[in-house]
Amino acid sequence: MPNNRKATDQLDAYDRWALALHESAHAIIGRVLFGGHATAAICHDGRGISTMIGTSPNPSPVAVAVHAAAGKAGQDLESTWGPPADPGRPPAGSTPAPFRFAETPEEAALTHSLPSDRQTVDACFHESRLPDALLSHWRGFVAAAARELVKTHETAIVKLAIRLYCTGRATTGPEQATPAPFASAAYTPPATPAPPPAEPAEETTDGTP
Repeated sequence: MPNNRKATDQLDAYDRWALALHESAHAIIGRVLFGGHATAAICHDGRGISTMIGTSPNPSPVAVAVHAAAGKAGQDLESTWGPPADPGRPPAGSTPAPFRFAETPEEAALTHSLPSDRQTVDACFHESRLPDALLSHWRGFVAAAARELVKTHETAIVKLAIRLYCTGRATTGPEQATPAPFASAAYTPPATPAPPPAEPAEETTDGTP
């Protein structure tokens, strides 16, 4: 969730687009890092949330921190991508019109209980038990890793952000009725088993294969 939250009546097209990019980056990068599927929603109070289901276990502080920093990196894409044309709405910057919202009560409640992205990044640093003097280096490393991931998956993030901007809700896959809060976890793809050795060709009685 962005830290500069605004009330709904202050949320113009540009604010909503920045929020859509922010939450879509959390959703896409979360799926890349942790597996499973993500759902992003824009709430009536001007907040946003991204929840995940089906993630792999064994949390990694580094991956959790990069996921948290991905929101800001995704939001920075607004310098390249402007708000999309939303059928039924005036162009961005013109007379305001009501936006659509589709958060569940559970998601709305979570937006008030989850820590900010910056708090998550710093908490992961302390969980890693690194010397306090390295905190600024940690933040820089995490931010750089997040920017690189967002750049790699920019197309997917923007596509999801367009759906989120227009409908108030978007998902990378199946949804569940009551989304769980994001459970951070490092995703390690299972090792691909080596193919069995080829059977030797049978020989005929005259010695030819």
